[in-house]
Amino acid sequence: MRATRGIARWNTQPPQSECSHPAQNLIMRRLRASSEAEMIAVFLRTELPAARFREPLTALLADAGVPERIVTEPNLDDDTENQLRRQLLTAHRGYGTDSGLFNGFPREVAWAWMGVTPAELASVCYIDYDYWVELSGGSRLAESPRSARLGLSPAP
Repeated sequence: MRATRGIARWNTQPPQSECSHPAQNLIMRRLRASSEAEMIAVFLRTELPAARFREPLTALLADAGVPERIVTEPNLDDDTENQLRRQLLTAHRGYGTDSGLFNGFPREVAWAWMGVTPAELASVCYIDYDYWVELSGGSRLAESPRSARLGLSPAP
């Protein structure tokens, strides 16, 4: 990665065997700084309505005696809420434990909102993971699968 004056330039071109339509030098524009608390809140708010994750996430909320509102209407200025959301993401996806979805994820991260154009996004490939390969019809293109935009899961 190369950063200059709020613009990050990533060479996202994977080997041809992984994606036949690689992004070429995707330019991400830094929109504003963020925080771990905001990332966690957005992550959980995005997962809650997803068919794959709603049931286990609502069960964790119920087990903790925490109202769904801390996910749907997060107050980032409330340290107690932020800690509850962090614990929820840890239990739900392994955040901060080097496990689950966050296996190998770095501990020190500078969070920021970044922007890309729709045209740039259309050239980005999903991770080479069976769920995304199937969902994208094998193309792995982020913009290709109608089912992904609709939040549908691939057939079992």
